[in-house]
Amino acid sequence: MHSFGGQVQAMINSLKANKALRGKRKSGKELLEGYAGNHRDPLQFKDATEKEIENFKQALHVRRKRERIRNFVIYLVVFGGVILALYLMF
Repeated sequence: MHSFGGQVQAMINSLKANKALRGKRKSGKELLEGYAGNHRDPLQFKDATEKEIENFKQALHVRRKRERIRNFVIYLVVFGGVILALYLMF
């Protein structure tokens, strides 16, 4: 017979110790019990005017355009660097 010495028993003890440290899991109902008395008023948002909506859309359009240009420049620089590195390598 082969004997593993104390390795297997050490592994079993380690697993038991880790399991004891984990603690008990709580069900979803138990987790939500603490929130039962926490009733807030629903969020209220002001209605935006047509002018505010239009200004927001324009600002968003400008921001997206800047991001597209910035991303294009970054990709161009990185891709150009890779091409240059490959050219110099061979």
